[in-house]
Amino acid sequence: MHIINRSPYLDADGEILPGANKLAAEEFGPNWKKLISGENRIAAAIDAILDERYVLIREANLPMVGPIEMILIGPTGVHILSAHHLGGMYKAEGEEWQSYDSRQMQFSRDTDNPIERARAVSSHLREVLHSRSLPVPFVNAAVVMSSVDTKLTLEGPVVNIIAFNEIEHFISTDILAGEVIMDAGDVSTVEGFILEHALEPKNIDLERSAPSGFFGMKRQQLIVLGVMAVLDLCLLGGFAFLVLRNTLGS
Repeated sequence: MHIINRSPYLDADGEILPGANKLAAEEFGPNWKKLISGENRIAAAIDAILDERYVLIREANLPMVGPIEMILIGPTGVHILSAHHLGGMYKAEGEEWQSYDSRQMQFSRDTDNPIERARAVSSHLREVLHSRSLPVPFVNAAVVMSSVDTKLTLEGPVVNIIAFNEIEHFISTDILAGEVIMDAGDVSTVEGFILEHALEPKNIDLERSAPSGFFGMKRQQLIVLGVMAVLDLCLLGGFAFLVLRNTLGS
């Protein structure tokens, strides 16, 4: 499988770039590294199963759609994969997403609803692709857990909800065993359209934000401090010599 990363904070392998921590945390919050690690785990699990006929585009930002965590394109169609990174107990019922409240000892509706997010993104992407007459009859949506500690209760959710340890089964039954609706040319066309129209990653000066050297100081600063330290030692040594000479002379 080909994996394409569009995030300005990641390299081609999905690893965090030096200096990205501070800037990404300002944009996505302090837990952003956990989010990226979760997406990396999901991508690696999918990559271990799918072959070169499939493409996974990560962190594409399309006008009229917005940021998309993962777009999987292949012979069996286009799939939006929305990662869910929190552990705990959840229930997916129809369009509702509920989390378990240990104090109330019951499930309650969660305002942060990954089902609604995934459906909205897939619907908007389908509209954009259809407006350009691209060969995509539908765009499927799935919410994929990145934590093995997430416990799920599923009661007819309107999108696929995939536990982390069920990724292989999902790929085998829903992706690989699905009806072939796109040939290699169609896959390439859809991939090219998304990459062409996705907003370019922000040009971020990671070097400027990256801590380097001792306590984050750059080489020039260390040299200046070193020179100052030598001068201080010379002055202290000279003072000590004068004190010792005066003491011995008296």
